[in-house]
Amino acid sequence: MTSLLVYYLTTPASSVASTGGGGKIYWPVAALGPVHAVSGTLFLDGIACTNPVTCVAVGGVFVQHQPTAAMTLIQSGEPGPAQTDPDAAGLSNVACPKGMTCQAAGFSVEPHGGTVTTIQDGRPAGTVHVDGAFHLGGISCPTAATCVVTGTNGGEGVFGTVTIR
Repeated sequence: MTSLLVYYLTTPASSVASTGGGGKIYWPVAALGPVHAVSGTLFLDGIACTNPVTCVAVGGVFVQHQPTAAMTLIQSGEPGPAQTDPDAAGLSNVACPKGMTCQAAGFSVEPHGGTVTTIQDGRPAGTVHVDGAFHLGGISCPTAATCVVTGTNGGEGVFGTVTIR
C-alpha cells in the first residue's frame, strides 16, 4: 500500500513576502491513509459517499477484451468486490442523492454514447443511453428523480437533465 499527501498549489500573498516574493510554497491540505488497489478494476474515476464510512467508487475494466463499467462499494475504508456492468464501457462520475441508490455518468461503445447507470448497494441496477452525448463525465443529482449531466457530443460540451424512474 502507498500513502499520498495532497497539496494545495497556490502561493498565498502572505507567504510571498516570507520567501522574497518569488518562491512557490506548497501547503499541505490533507494526508491520505493507505491507498487500496481494487481487484477487478482498471481505473476508478469517481466516488460519492452516502455517509462518513460508506462510499461508491466507479470506473472501468476490460472483460474479454471489451471495455466494461466497474464499481465497488467501500465500507469503513475497505473496498468490496468489484461489480461490472456490460451495458456501459466506463463510468466517470457518481452521485448518490438517496441513500445507497446512486447514479453514475459514463459512456458505451455499442451503441456509442453517453450513459447513466443506476447503482443500488454497490451493484448495477440498470443503464440508460443518453441521446446527443458521446461521453458523460459529470453528474449531479439535486433530487432522487432528477440528475444533471455534463459531457461531450464529440465536438462540443453538452449538458442536460436526466429523469430517473
